[in-house]
Amino acid sequence: MGLPIYLDYYVSHSAANNTMTFVVHTDSTKRQVEPAEKFANELPAALEFENTEGGDVWAFLIAFFFATAALTVTALLTWGIYDDYANVTGSEYTLATVVGTGVGGTIGSLLTFFIIQWIALLILMPGNEYYDV
Repeated sequence: MGLPIYLDYYVSHSAANNTMTFVVHTDSTKRQVEPAEKFANELPAALEFENTEGGDVWAFLIAFFFATAALTVTALLTWGIYDDYANVTGSEYTLATVVGTGVGGTIGSLLTFFIIQWIALLILMPGNEYYDV
């Protein structure tokens, strides 16, 4: 076939038995191929989970960043609504809208913090576990 492993060998393929047989040519200087045992645990594989060093701190910082961003958006939105409420005659906004936006945004920011911290902890701190495969 032209590949170096096949040079000076007769090769027969058996699809039924999933085997290949190598026989040396009569005029070859190569020796006969010896049968070998199947490979057993030559390349062991494992599945390993490891906590990220300082992962709890990183989870807190990531969650704090997103919660602060959400709180900043809430503050700007509340200020914009209050400014329209206080300075525009006949404004469509009421004091309840201003207070509701501020309180709702603050609660949403707190929820954002806890949910993102929980997700970040799941990713960064999966537990130190080792499984043989």
